[in-house]
Amino acid sequence: MSLTIQKVEPLDIKLFQNPTVEYRGIPFWAWNCKVTKDLIDWQLDFFEKMGFGGVNIHTRVGLDNEYLGEKFFQLVKYTVEQCKEKGLICWLYDDDRFPSGAAGGKVTRNINYRARDLLLTEKYETNNTKKKYLLNGFSEDKASFEKAIASGEKPKGYYLGAYHLVFEDNILKNYSNI
Repeated sequence: MSLTIQKVEPLDIKLFQNPTVEYRGIPFWAWNCKVTKDLIDWQLDFFEKMGFGGVNIHTRVGLDNEYLGEKFFQLVKYTVEQCKEKGLICWLYDDDRFPSGAAGGKVTRNINYRARDLLLTEKYETNNTKKKYLLNGFSEDKASFEKAIASGEKPKGYYLGAYHLVFEDNILKNYSNI
């Protein structure tokens, strides 16, 4: 059985009073325990009885199945099949927990694939460092940063440069690399 999404234009009062699945709510369905076929069947029955148009599988803290593992994909496929049989729409949230894009830490486990940003700060002076503008936990340059990563350390970042800025009336008038 395949799901057919009905397109009706313009929206009429009868459709508004008894909307088809594509016009109904589709809640985030937290997978935050040991997910089994029996649990899927039981919960899908409730979603159907509650009048939802489908579900959005959203893995959360507590998921006891390996995220992106073979069993996980078997359960997702099973859920899609069960939703089709019930005439429900099934969505799979694009990632495991938050932040999106990290795949529950699988992507960001390797520090080279983590988000990058530039840190602009006012003057910092630290003890025990060669550069008086270097922040604690940061490497002196990209080479030492990569060396630290290779040895298993997790430095916060690396030093790019320091500038002396001169402002007049909140307008940058002059700057120099120091």
